[in-house]
Amino acid sequence: RVITSAKGREIQLAELREGEFFGEGSLITAAPAATIIANEASEFLSLSKGALDSVVAVHPRIRDVMMQFYQQRAENTVKAILRS
Repeated sequence: RVITSAKGREIQLAELREGEFFGEGSLITAAPAATIIANEASEFLSLSKGALDSVVAVHPRIRDVMMQFYQQRAENTVKAILRS
């Protein structure tokens, strides 16, 4: 689950499934991250900003795709907060 705090309470933003990723907003905008809670045993891969920058230097489209995900998730966050 992806959660954040707003209006003094916890709000669920998303339910991630196998193969999905999170944290792209913090990598590309330095925005604060939401909290991720795993409901079952999970394996995670971590990508540092330096490693991302190295990959993007060779494949610049990756940053565009990550930005699209970030923008959609930011919009969904605002909607979730307004609904709560």
